[in-house]
Amino acid sequence: MKLDLKINFRFSISSLRKYSMLLVPIGILVGTALVFGLVVLSGRSLKAQIQSQSVDVGRRIESLATEAPSARQYEQTKIAMDKLVEQVNQVDQLAKQDSQRLLLSYKIFPKPKETSQLIYSEFGDEFRRSLEGLIQDIRGLDAPSEVELSKDMGPEASRVIRVQPGTIRDKSTQSLIDAICTKRAGELGVYANPKLFSWYGFWEKYKFEGEERAIRDCWNTQVAYWVYEDIFATIKALNGTSGSVFSSPVKRLVGIRFSGPVIFQKTGTSMSDYGYSSGGFEGTRDNPLYILDPVKAMSSGGVSPMYMMGGEGGSNAAQAWTQRYCSPDIDVIHFYLGVVVDNRSVMSFLRELCSEKTHKFRAGFAANGKESEFKHNSIMVLGSSIDPVEMTNEEHQMYRYGPNAVVTLMLDCEYIFHRAGYDPIQPEPIKKDLGIQATPADGSGTGTTPSQTSMPPMGRDRR
Repeated sequence: MKLDLKINFRFSISSLRKYSMLLVPIGILVGTALVFGLVVLSGRSLKAQIQSQSVDVGRRIESLATEAPSARQYEQTKIAMDKLVEQVNQVDQLAKQDSQRLLLSYKIFPKPKETSQLIYSEFGDEFRRSLEGLIQDIRGLDAPSEVELSKDMGPEASRVIRVQPGTIRDKSTQSLIDAICTKRAGELGVYANPKLFSWYGFWEKYKFEGEERAIRDCWNTQVAYWVYEDIFATIKALNGTSGSVFSSPVKRLVGIRFSGPVIFQKTGTSMSDYGYSSGGFEGTRDNPLYILDPVKAMSSGGVSPMYMMGGEGGSNAAQAWTQRYCSPDIDVIHFYLGVVVDNRSVMSFLRELCSEKTHKFRAGFAANGKESEFKHNSIMVLGSSIDPVEMTNEEHQMYRYGPNAVVTLMLDCEYIFHRAGYDPIQPEPIKKDLGIQATPADGSGTGTTPSQTSMPPMGRDRR
């Protein structure tokens, strides 16, 4: 038996009519599939949209609800702001206290309270006594003078006391000189002499040259004395209770100057007081070297020569190595310092010099004002030079520093005074010289004109 497996695909109208009833269900099925597919696709998109917009936003709202600030949050904010204001006020107060210091005389600044010229001589006497007091406080004396050596060795010895480089004394003479000089070194803590300070000799031979000039001299001396105090405080802190020069880290104060680098002074041939030889500067002014803004200077029309040149009759102006200048807020001063120190104590000296210092102040700058103690940190070292000490050099012949190696340390320094503290007593002639308005209305001041010529490079041309 054979099966006929052939399929007849021939199209005919009769066949179409036979299956026409299936077309509608098939169409419905296809349409349903399409709609279902579109629904699935749109559902995924809608879910993602809801997740990104509604759900996430809801979560953020819930987070904000749990982290919402307290109704008293403003009180905490106010406390924090009050602390910031307090800190700012403390900084302002510290800056003001920086230059509120004791005065050598309460009769002169800002204007003389008496018409007598004696108040200026009295100021000078007080300065000299105070400077001597600073030296005594560190147990300072100078090396023996030639007069002292001659007194102990006899008049015939004067011609062999000081010898030229390359020559030597006989052994017995040298031994006697060594004994006298060593004895002196054992009696003091550091070599120091008030006659090394120009203002000391100036006030010793003071002559009145008019009220305005006298006021300037007194103020410049007062500012110099404040700087001196910090140097002596540094020496005292390092040397402590040292029994002699031999054990002191700081062996010798060579000098402190404003108008030029420190140089060694020869030991004098005479002696006015025990331990203080007559060598030193012969009574010249040593005005503070104010650092003035050259840019403002050109628009302001200049300044008094004594400030423009940095000293009486000087020919050099200082460079602002730190770019800090005198302004209505601060007075910037440069000075030069020279010491002989133990070679192991150089860094200790620099650290102590630039450390915080304490000072006293009488309220209202009045002699009977309540005394307070404030702090300041005013010194910055700008440049330095260190040289070994050659004991055969003339400037060291009468000095004995001990068995350890010593060096000469020469420093160029900057000193800053915040004007808010002493502005009420700074004399008007000084403010005028510096181009500072007496009462700044808008917080701005007028610059002044320094010379175009600069000081010697830092650490050079000292001798």
